[in-house]
Amino acid sequence: MLTAAESKKQIQYFDILRIAAVFFVILLHCINTFLNNAYYFNTRTWWLCNILNSFSRTGVPLFFMISGYFMLSNHKTLNFAEFYKKRFARILPPFLIWDIIYFAYSGFTIEKKGIADFFKELINNGSSYHFWFVYSLMGFYLLMPFIKRIVDGCSLKQLLWLLVIIVFPSTIRPFFNTVTSFYIFLFNPLLDGYIGYFILGYALGKFNIPKRIIALIYIGGVAGALICIIGNYLFSSYEQINLYFNGGYQINHFLLSSSIFVFAKHLKPIKSMKISCLITSISSITYTIYLCHVLVLDILSRYVKISRPVFSMCFNFFAASIICVLVAMLLKKCKNICSFFRGNKEEKNYVG
Repeated sequence: MLTAAESKKQIQYFDILRIAAVFFVILLHCINTFLNNAYYFNTRTWWLCNILNSFSRTGVPLFFMISGYFMLSNHKTLNFAEFYKKRFARILPPFLIWDIIYFAYSGFTIEKKGIADFFKELINNGSSYHFWFVYSLMGFYLLMPFIKRIVDGCSLKQLLWLLVIIVFPSTIRPFFNTVTSFYIFLFNPLLDGYIGYFILGYALGKFNIPKRIIALIYIGGVAGALICIIGNYLFSSYEQINLYFNGGYQINHFLLSSSIFVFAKHLKPIKSMKISCLITSISSITYTIYLCHVLVLDILSRYVKISRPVFSMCFNFFAASIICVLVAMLLKKCKNICSFFRGNKEEKNYVG
């Protein structure tokens, strides 16, 4: 059992990870335009984006790792009906509301659409490109009671072997096939590569890690960042940008995400009550921030024109972050007021 101090520290570092993850995602969508444009290749702007890209790509993996820890650590995950009811009730209503908003927005700004188009998009990946995360998360929710039964019977060593079995065909094999002259096949993917992040988050969060292993994890994080930065540069040219190492399953993301996760786990608890409360408040609205940030960024790009790329990225990132936080807090306040009048208890709306 965790002591009260240990429990508070654990909650705080997960709050910090959630906040970092959602702002990484916003940053990623601010720099993508310039990183993917061959016109900027090998310029200072492109290199800045390339460096920031290596870190911002860990946003979604960190979300999966956090969710993996909480779901696989909770014995209630074994109760299918209760688990599915609680999890889907938490993420589906906000998603459906925001999906309608994005659909209506695209109907006004891009092209008119009908009800049939809405349902076609709904059964695909939704009305905005970033909703793929929600669809993937729902699929992983379906698997979690089964994965929970597996991890409950595993030691740390066995979990690591399970992780290798999952990520080998989706992550390790493609990496070696790309950077070396020989080809490996052996076997097809057995589970989606993103499941590896769930297992990894559970293992890193649950078990005490020796200092020498922590040092190796940090070295791996540096290596992961360098693989992403240098690899994307070597694979790209003035004619075409090839960001091979941006793929969600790439080994560099596993390495860097692990180091960020472990770094946050070993941070000293923040003693300031005001800062601690602010972190908790923002952490509780990260799901809403994720859902609305693409809409905010699109509106900013349409109505605020800044010619200098670096200034444009900085403005979009900070403006979108502030606006999304304010919108999410306002929506949470409205939800709390409605819950108060209905006599319901407040429930956090973040993933994990």
